[in-house]
Amino acid sequence: MLASCYVEGPITLEKHFIEVDYNAQEVILKADEEILNFTYVSTESDADSIKQEYSSQTARIIENDWFKLILNRNNPYCVCVSLKENLSDKDRKLTVKVMRTIRNDYALIVQKREPVPRK
Repeated sequence: MLASCYVEGPITLEKHFIEVDYNAQEVILKADEEILNFTYVSTESDADSIKQEYSSQTARIIENDWFKLILNRNNPYCVCVSLKENLSDKDRKLTVKVMRTIRNDYALIVQKREPVPRK
């Protein structure tokens, strides 16, 4: 099941912190002006992952083993962050860097690990 977490906007993304549970879900990051480009800052969670980038006239996509970042060029005011279910034994951390005309902003997304069942 895919859940969604929409960040109410517009937000500036500057020092923005988002914490989500372990389920697969989408986080929508909205900006108050056009997003020119975006990337992510590597964390310990994806040290062994393979990064792939795709680009077309309508979208730019960056993905690895556990997440996908999508910028729709027809609506360049938000970035969709699609997270796969966290089956690891630790929290995952992803910092998204968004480049805009005025400045660069960052959003830290922490996907919690699945809770350990009580005995």
